[in-house]
Amino acid sequence: MKFGRSNDEWDKMVDDAVAFLVDQARLKRIVSYSDLNSALARRGHVPFNFDLESGRTAVGYLLGDVVRQTIGDSKVMLSAIVAYLNRNDAGPGFFKFATELGLLPSTATAEDKLEFWSVQVGKAHERYARPSRTSRSPVGRTRAIAAVAAERGLSPQQYQATEAPQGSVHDGLCYVSEIDVEVMPIDDCVWIVFPDGFVARGIPVGNPIHTPSSPAELRGQS
Repeated sequence: MKFGRSNDEWDKMVDDAVAFLVDQARLKRIVSYSDLNSALARRGHVPFNFDLESGRTAVGYLLGDVVRQTIGDSKVMLSAIVAYLNRNDAGPGFFKFATELGLLPSTATAEDKLEFWSVQVGKAHERYARPSRTSRSPVGRTRAIAAVAAERGLSPQQYQATEAPQGSVHDGLCYVSEIDVEVMPIDDCVWIVFPDGFVARGIPVGNPIHTPSSPAELRGQS
């Protein structure tokens, strides 16, 4: 249980918060805590009561989980785009968490914090911006399957591919696995294919036990 909600409900809230914030970042918006609360309510969740300290604490933990799920090795805090209505920043909890993550010195001044927050907002908007026509397109499923088949010397017909969740640490990558479970390796990994055709085996987003393999970790494989 987390703040009176089951673990499954809490995890769904985190996923829905990520989806909402990614959409807002893609539109280069800054939203309020009330905006986030309303979005969660529209998705069927009981909203937080901000009149109570427990409600304010709970939404802070929710945003922390949003960052843990999306940050990867990007050092971009998606929660930066959530700001107080009457303040020109994301609030003390945001800066405390940034310090815990090693992104902000504990000696940071008020001016340092304001600059850090402004930079994080810009980075979040940039990371989730709609790709321009000249941007490199994510790897397609057919190409991803072909890359894995070539890597392993097997027929492409033995594989299936799905695109990694948009806005996740694997955004733009493809997951490839065997159709025949009898020949599938017994582990929690899939083949992960990058836009340039690079293939590595790693943990996908959504694994219920393990955290996803970071792109840098995957690229470091021999």
